[in-house]
Amino acid sequence: MDGLAVDGAVEVAAVEVAKIPEPIRKRDKSGRLTEAYILSRHPNVVPESLRWNHEAGKQAVTIECANCGAEREVFTSDLFQVRLCAACTKAARKSRAKAMKAAAKAAIATKVEAVAEIAEIAQS
Repeated sequence: MDGLAVDGAVEVAAVEVAKIPEPIRKRDKSGRLTEAYILSRHPNVVPESLRWNHEAGKQAVTIECANCGAEREVFTSDLFQVRLCAACTKAARKSRAKAMKAAAKAAIATKVEAVAEIAEIAQS
């Protein structure tokens, strides 16, 4: 008879309770983002690089480029959109612009062919 009172004392079975990990705090007491939070969300951030930029009045970190591994300084407010160093970003933009230009030329060529076909059918 577990849990029944015996002479005024209650028997309690020993239960092992799993420890729940503490959640990672997003901001410290001063309102700034914590390094643990930033590292949990952004794996490309260099550990122990979080610092306060007095000129801009923002927090800044150093990231590693996803392509070449070079380091780049970025404000924490821009972390969601920056993954590459400046050189790799420039190269990616250039290649993306080339691809867009080629796609536009192909679309125009297709339209010209379609118009020529329609004109040929109309003449027949």
